[in-house]
Amino acid sequence: MAASRPVDASFVLGGSIRREVYVAELVKQHPLPRVLISRGSQDPCIFQIFQQAKAPLHRVWLEKCADSTSNNFYFSIPILRNWGIRKVKLITSPTHLLRAKWMAQIILGDQGIWVEAEIVEEYGIPGKTEFPLKTGVELLAVWLGHC
Repeated sequence: MAASRPVDASFVLGGSIRREVYVAELVKQHPLPRVLISRGSQDPCIFQIFQQAKAPLHRVWLEKCADSTSNNFYFSIPILRNWGIRKVKLITSPTHLLRAKWMAQIILGDQGIWVEAEIVEEYGIPGKTEFPLKTGVELLAVWLGHC
């Protein structure tokens, strides 16, 4: 059963440096097989975050093309396929969880990749607010693209 498989990689959705700090600490404590950060901070920032955490960077890959949540998944498919990934830990924030998890289940699920979400709490005012209408429209577009 896919749900009981161990996680093959952590998949960090960009848009929050807090998520990147979280995954660096995670890598430091428990060396993960792979980490994919989709449209996160610029290279020097990621390098500094991992360096400050004393976490190895050699298994971290930065996907830099995505410009939306759905593209985070679409542009990451070739990377995850190349790695032979069957289950990812999706790292996102509470304000982004519903939308991100649904899209991940549709887009990555279509590729046979199981998704397990992990929430990273944000501090202060979130950088982005997720509007229900935007979520609905983007999910509908993703779903129609898979029909």
